[in-house]
This record gives sequence, structure tokens and C-alpha cells, in this order.
Amino acid sequence: MKTFLKNLFPYKIWVRIIFLYQLINFYFFKKYKCRGSIDRKLMHLINKDKGTYLEVGAYNGLAESVSLRFQVEKNWQGVLIEPNTLHFKHLKFFRNKDICINKVCLAPEDIKRKVYLKNLNQMSYIVDEKDKIFSSNSYPEKMILNLSKETKSGNFKLEEVEVTTLNLLSQKYNIFSYDLMIIDVEGSEIALLEGIDFSILEIEFFCIETYNFEVLNIFMKSKKYEFITKLHINDYVFKRIEEI
Repeated sequence: MKTFLKNLFPYKIWVRIIFLYQLINFYFFKKYKCRGSIDRKLMHLINKDKGTYLEVGAYNGLAESVSLRFQVEKNWQGVLIEPNTLHFKHLKFFRNKDICINKVCLAPEDIKRKVYLKNLNQMSYIVDEKDKIFSSNSYPEKMILNLSKETKSGNFKLEEVEVTTLNLLSQKYNIFSYDLMIIDVEGSEIALLEGIDFSILEIEFFCIETYNFEVLNIFMKSKKYEFITKLHINDYVFKRIEEI
């Protein structure tokens, strides 16, 4: 039924219909839509009021948002990054208490160029000029094959976005400390993390979606973070190791 309805409407209209449905569920029924209730589990783990978060891959700020429950129930605030222009409009409307940043992809270095972003449903993927998905070693081949099916249905939008580093964004907004950083970037998490100067940015907890925990865990250990728990199928929490 959902597929039938989706095919009835243009991509932009379908996205707006879904957002309206999600808004109604939240405002009238207080329904949080987050995979595996990882927002609730994480909030119990980090039991703190008035903290700060940075969520990369924030979508529309409502569905699959890890930070939303922190904002509503614990009075947190922070920065939300979403490169997809269409989803960003909804994000900025719904999460107007936060700093919302659009048309940006985070990378290991400031390479002074744009990349192409392919938007499929609520997820976005970096592709090259030939529309080939940029895949780190952490992105499974099975997922890439599924994307090709979505592409054939015409349910996508291709747009250019700027590339920068988290360090430069932090300097721009003068924010160098977060209680929690949430990363959901569809296989580009290591590239993003490599663009963080951990001697400048203070981040207490990370919640990271990855398809290759082993590689991620090695990297986080090298930056003096310890693995705390697995919240869902591909979602892992790391905490900064306190220096004695």
C-alpha cells in the first residue's frame, strides 16, 4: 500500500505528506519514531539535563531523530546538520531552537569543492559525477544493490553540496564542546571522524551508526574513546576516557 501511494505522487509531494503524518503523530500522540528506541536508551545512559548535542544526518529533525527526545524531555539544545535541501526545510521549521546547517558534507579535510548527494527517501548518499555511490569499506554491497532499485523507480534527487570539516564549522559557530555527537551518515562515518581535531573539540559521548564496528572501534580507541554499549543493530556508543 505504501509503495502504491508513493508512486502516485512526485518525490517532493510524497516527502511532505510523510512529514505531515509524522508531525501529527508527534504533536497529538507524542510518538517518537527512532529505530530500536535508541533515543530513549541513550537518554537513560546519559542522564543529564540541559546538555548539548551535535547530530550529523539529522533528516527532518523528527523521524529517526536521536536528539529530539533529549530536547523535549531534558531541555538539551545543539547543532543539526542535514545536507538534503528538501528535508532541511522541514528540519528548520520543526527544530527552530537549534542551529540548523544545510548543504554541507563533512570530510577529513577542507577540500574546497562540492560533491553530489543522492537523496533517496530519508537517506542521502555521496556519489561521483557518474552517479556512482561513494562507498567506504563500511558500506555493505547488499545495501548498494537496494539503492539501485530505488533509483530505477525515480525516487531520488541529485544535488551539489559543499564539503568542509567539523573543525571549520566549530570555528564558524564558536562551539567547541558537546555532551553528545550523533552520526548517521550512511557509511561515511570514518571520513567524518577523521576531520575532527580531538585536541580542540571536546565531545563526551558518541552515538554512531556503522556497518563495520571493528574498523570504527579501532579508530575510536586511537582517539581515547571506549566502547560502552550497542543500542541497536548498527548503533554503538563510545565515551571519552578520562585522563588521570
